[in-house]
Amino acid sequence: MCAVGALASHLVERGVRRLLVAGGETSGAVTTALGIRAVLVGDEADPGVPWTYATTKAGDLALMLKSGNFGAPDLFTRALSTTGKE
Repeated sequence: MCAVGALASHLVERGVRRLLVAGGETSGAVTTALGIRAVLVGDEADPGVPWTYATTKAGDLALMLKSGNFGAPDLFTRALSTTGKE
């Protein structure tokens, strides 16, 4: 397991229920480490960047998986002020 995946697992096991992940390979590593095989796609935070929702063995989780050049420069700052359940 990669370091970022291990960190995400550690955080979720300790009660974190919202993750913002940048990078396609990093997003894959995080979802693999968490055992996520399917997500429910929610509202877009920015064009091409939706909130997604999954259930893990540690509980329900809201994920923003941002790859490539999607999203405005302030996307993560704005996302931190939302619940991920708009």
